[in-house]
This record gives sequence, C-alpha cells and structure tokens, in this order.
Amino acid sequence: MSKWIKCSERMPAPFSLVLVTDGEEVEIKWWDGDSDEWDSWDEFNSNIDNEDITHWRKVPKPPKLV
Repeated sequence: MSKWIKCSERMPAPFSLVLVTDGEEVEIKWWDGDSDEWDSWDEFNSNIDNEDITHWRKVPKPPKLV
C-alpha cells in the first residue's frame, strides 16, 4: 500500500482520486491541475478545508472477492 505523501513535496496527478488528510479527517478528493485546488464531488459536506490538507495517498485497491 502507498504511504502518505506531503503536499509540500509533490501533488498527485491531476484529476486522479486520492485520499487526503488534515491530520484529523480523511476524505477522497482530486487535485485540479487547472485551478491548483483540491476538489470533490460534494465540497459542501467536506469536513476538511482545502488549505488545511497536508498529505495525500493513493486510494487502495478493493479486496478481491472469493
């Protein structure tokens, strides 16, 4: 599984879904490379302010069904 990456080190590929955190909450968002901002499907229900996001990581693959 991937490790948390500091936003100050690098940002994810534009428009790829990633997990983001502010150190307390975790949400799924994407980095909008056009506007250089985080975005999600429902920003009004987000518990994380975009300026507070410190780290991101790839979304893990789902488990295999047996």
